[in-house]
Amino acid sequence: MRSRRRKHWDARYDSAAFKFTRSFALTAIGNVLAFWNRERLGIELSPGVDEVSLALVADAWSRTYRSRAKAFAATDRAIETRNGTRILPDQVRHELAGGAALTAD
Repeated sequence: MRSRRRKHWDARYDSAAFKFTRSFALTAIGNVLAFWNRERLGIELSPGVDEVSLALVADAWSRTYRSRAKAFAATDRAIETRNGTRILPDQVRHELAGGAALTAD
């Protein structure tokens, strides 16, 4: 039995399955037009947060066009990530009001 695991994640990877299709476009347009059905989500920034996890969480929730993920922190100062990237929060709060809080851990 041959394994289906990918051995290489480079230019040889077949990404055709992720192309922009009519079905995806119609879903995205419908979600954008449904302005009454929006979800507010916040991702708390904390010192040492992993940038990749932060990006994946923000992208996964924002990609639906039904929700928008924003970063928040208790201060307006830049938060330094695990690898030294400095990120400014979208909002200054101790906790997110009126929405769901997500974690990037």
